[in-house]
Amino acid sequence: MRAVLVLALAACGGVITPRFAVDHVTYPNGKARFEFGLRDGVPNGPGRAWHANGKLASDGTYRDGARDGRFWLYNEDGTFAAQAVYVDNAEVWRSTDEREHPPKEWSKGMALSARPAASDAMFVDTGPEMAWEEDRKAPRPYFSTLDRTTAPARAGAQVGVGDAKDLDFGAATRLDVFGHYRIGRYGVFAQLSETHLALQNDMTLAGRRTAILAGTYHRALGAATLSTNAGFILPIGNVDAAGSVASYAGAEQRPADAASAIPAPFGVRSGASVTATRGPFLVQIDAGLDWLLGGDEHGFDAFGRANFGVGLGTHSTMLTAELDNALRLSDPHARLHTLALGGTLAFPMVWVSASLVFSYVGTTSFVGTVGRDL
Repeated sequence: MRAVLVLALAACGGVITPRFAVDHVTYPNGKARFEFGLRDGVPNGPGRAWHANGKLASDGTYRDGARDGRFWLYNEDGTFAAQAVYVDNAEVWRSTDEREHPPKEWSKGMALSARPAASDAMFVDTGPEMAWEEDRKAPRPYFSTLDRTTAPARAGAQVGVGDAKDLDFGAATRLDVFGHYRIGRYGVFAQLSETHLALQNDMTLAGRRTAILAGTYHRALGAATLSTNAGFILPIGNVDAAGSVASYAGAEQRPADAASAIPAPFGVRSGASVTATRGPFLVQIDAGLDWLLGGDEHGFDAFGRANFGVGLGTHSTMLTAELDNALRLSDPHARLHTLALGGTLAFPMVWVSASLVFSYVGTTSFVGTVGRDL
């Protein structure tokens, strides 16, 4: 049974609030694994983690579910490993010297606690809810077809293989290589994409090779995170008419990047997403505009997108359902709608994801992804 604590916070002059609690998660042997201070069900305040052998693994503070402030890290034998400073779950400083102090720029307003005693894990009785608390931690969300800039720092590659029924021939193979690196609330995102369309006469059309470069900004909003991005869409190869045909077939696997198929030499990308996790459930909502400049048909054109994804995760597995919508503003008949059903399996070093993508015009694609959180 989760016990509600009456916490006297020294930093707040002894203010007492009933919204705070403590959440214990244990190993199968009953030894403590995690211990978090909770506020409204979200980790806030002190938090500790222990190795399976009972030795302290980390000690620090959390804000709105993310590491925020100074953390002390320990090896499995209990010896000091490193100290680090986090801002919104992103590591901004690390040192293996336990006597070193963080730079002054990371000292203002941070919870820079002194090194705690490396105590062993105690046996914890969490009552009948313990098993649920153990399993409710969902893996970090990954949606095969939604905005990738909402994620934490990660890199990966995605391959999609599907038919092209709306073109009455061929099969499309799409490849994306992407990476997102965050420093605190800010980040940079890069993606390289290309589609190959195999025709029935043994010919292959190479789609527009396109790079997307963007800056990102992330801010916690209670239990949710708002992510915004702005950048450029740059075609760097195969920019002829055949390239556009092949790219359009690939866009039915990922409508979020449909603007890459339009014959224009330059594009400006903007977008915003909200990602929220509640226990094992997660939701992501995307909206944005891609502005295309200097195209053959229109000097100024745009693609609007509105996407929605839901997921259910238990420990290292997540099941997802995604709805994607893209509309070319200059031609209301040029629209893409897809439904993607899939899942993600997380391993210690990498995660893999697989989805089936069904488009409004009747195409079906298999999309597989492998990635690593940085």
